[in-house]
Amino acid sequence: VDYLKIFTFIVKLIIYKALFTITTALDFKLEQIDIKIAFFIRKLKRIFILSS
Repeated sequence: VDYLKIFTFIVKLIIYKALFTITTALDFKLEQIDIKIAFFIRKLKRIFILSS
């Protein structure tokens, strides 16, 4: 499994706050869309044990 190619896009809260602040300051219109991400899981040839 190549963990460098598998990722999900997560936006930090500070980015949202900055976007809302700039949008309000410049009197822009902001719209929202929802995007669903699908992860396709295939059978692994090895067993991976992850710990933190």
